[in-house]
Amino acid sequence: MSNRFVASFSKQLIVAASLAAVVAAVPNTASAAPVLPDFTLNTTVFGGPNAALVADKFTGNYNEVLTVTGPNTFSTEAYWDAGQIVKNDGTTPLAANLTGLGSKYSIYAVFDASGTFTPNGAGFDFASGTGSISLFLDQNLDSTPKVLPGSAPGVVTIPNTGDDVLLASATLLAGSGHENATDPLASGDFGLLFNPFTLTAAGSSYFIAPVPFYLEAVLKGQFNSFVPAGNQQINGSADAFFADTTVPEPATLTLLGLGLVGVARRRLKA
Repeated sequence: MSNRFVASFSKQLIVAASLAAVVAAVPNTASAAPVLPDFTLNTTVFGGPNAALVADKFTGNYNEVLTVTGPNTFSTEAYWDAGQIVKNDGTTPLAANLTGLGSKYSIYAVFDASGTFTPNGAGFDFASGTGSISLFLDQNLDSTPKVLPGSAPGVVTIPNTGDDVLLASATLLAGSGHENATDPLASGDFGLLFNPFTLTAAGSSYFIAPVPFYLEAVLKGQFNSFVPAGNQQINGSADAFFADTTVPEPATLTLLGLGLVGVARRRLKA
């Protein structure tokens, strides 16, 4: 057994054990609200009313096309439209006259992912492997309607992008999803962790604190259940927030810890 293999094996064991311990120690979100890290926006740079708006989450809706690319592999293309900005650990929606969102500008993201899925008895578990996200601000509120490609990988068609500003981009670090295909009333859920989350100059003028800004962006959502086959059109809702797990944030670890432990275990078996 090579030293390189031993080092990799030991590192994966430490990651899995640490994440499992943290997840076990954090209260379940059903009984305790997650603590979301605050960020500060200067909305005046894009015509908004507030130069120092403190918030902790964006909420919105998303649409995606998921294509089964192999026996247990998938690829997806999606877009997400921010509908509201929220504060106080996600409990207090901020009105448009305070944020400017939807009245002075809009925010959207396009993201893609590929990975694997496996049956879980009642439905399927998904594990993302690679992907990326780009966050845009639409100054003229006219980059709609967006159109998904017929299959993934592909390109989301977005009209009137000449006035749109790239705020940030990031690479998918890890992700997981679960759904129950046997229950027509059930909904699936997913969590995607993007790192590093890199602001552009325009993004730094809008996201003004903390400095430096958070390294990670988390997109957490739910969708209608489906059976992965062929091309699937899926929609749902998703929340976006930011964190640095170098200083562990309970919300981030609760959302993605179990999925990352699974990824680590699968790598150990490889």
